[in-house]
Amino acid sequence: YEAFRLLSDGHALLRQTDGIPLDVLTAEYAVLRRVTIEELRKLRTSPDDEDVETRFNVGFDLAIGQAVQRYTQAREEVRERFIGILAHDLRDPLAAVSLSASMLGGTRLDENQARLVARISCATERIDRMVNDVLDFARGRLDGGITLTLEPTDMGVICAGVAEEQFAGRNVEIEVRADGDLRGVWDGERVKQALANLVGNAFQHGDGRVVLNAWEAEDRETVFTSVTNVGPTIPTEQLTRLFDPFARPANARGPGLGLGLYIVQRIALAHGGVCRVTSSEEAGTTFTISWPRIPLELTPSRLR
Repeated sequence: YEAFRLLSDGHALLRQTDGIPLDVLTAEYAVLRRVTIEELRKLRTSPDDEDVETRFNVGFDLAIGQAVQRYTQAREEVRERFIGILAHDLRDPLAAVSLSASMLGGTRLDENQARLVARISCATERIDRMVNDVLDFARGRLDGGITLTLEPTDMGVICAGVAEEQFAGRNVEIEVRADGDLRGVWDGERVKQALANLVGNAFQHGDGRVVLNAWEAEDRETVFTSVTNVGPTIPTEQLTRLFDPFARPANARGPGLGLGLYIVQRIALAHGGVCRVTSSEEAGTTFTISWPRIPLELTPSRLR
């Protein structure tokens, strides 16, 4: 019994601390079981000794179950600490920098100083989006998805807000187009997050001109948004991998974690929609999201 207890209480926690993956841990237990049974069979002197092997297998199965439980519990504790560090220890100094830049922006500055303050503000907003992406990745990847707070809202208002709040005053050009009835039931903050990620991505990889478009589907059941920029074409073989976590195009410019597009897709899927991308030299690169007007839980038959 003591050996089984050490297997679950000691070995599993030690391997988790060392960063050993769970599949490697279970593979180690499979080898241990095989070697132990082989040794037990060498020591067998009578048919009654088969009962020893049976009891060993029962105890070993229980120990493995407990070991896996301890391993996953320890991993969850590490994850919670990781999220806590991001949510508090990084955001507090980031907020201080952002507030200081905002206060400096309200003072009399020469052209060069104003440009430096604008650069600080831009950088802090970008870091804040990256922190949000990492938090969403950690929660969504391990907890089963992104949570939503659904309420009636207007996609045209959201698009205008993205252009005004996120990118006003910068040396970029953004055109917002809106057509049709753009009202629906969505999580406005999540939609804004997704569109801000796409617009920021377009500015980073394009030539500084971006078109943010919102329109109503012909059947009036869906609203679409698209973000288009002109810049380097994304190779066809890379298009299917753009929404994978930590995936970045080979021609990506500037720093980044490769989580922005993954979060965009998760937000779209949480609403029952999907994000698709096309890229050509003639039309540029366009990310299009479908936003069903009716919440997914009210239409369970809808394909996601």
